[in-house]
Amino acid sequence: MRKILALFSLILILNCSNNNSQKDNRKFVFKANREAPIGWVYLDLYADSSFDLRFNRRGKPNSGKYQYIEDTIYLKYDLKQDVYRSKAIINKNNLCFINDSIRKINNVECTELLEITLNNLIKQ
Repeated sequence: MRKILALFSLILILNCSNNNSQKDNRKFVFKANREAPIGWVYLDLYADSSFDLRFNRRGKPNSGKYQYIEDTIYLKYDLKQDVYRSKAIINKNNLCFINDSIRKINNVECTELLEITLNNLIKQ
């Protein structure tokens, strides 16, 4: 019985690692986050034009494709359209999601402000 359980556990672990290996090999080109006791937000952009948006580090990400034009990032989600977080402007060390007004940065109304920790994006 122990051998069967050990074999089953090994197969399960290998299967999980194979499913995540393709995503884990993507190269980061941009990272921004806002950490707080409530409402953590992480945005990761990859060289293959894909992105992950998480609301906590271990949560399942909202994924999709992005387009970067001048100082603006446009997010197109795979499963659901998050209108609230579909457009963002890069401003020095911050990323500002824009749609509804909460905060103004250089006369731009921000709904959410994230700190940029990595920026290797190339303007189109």
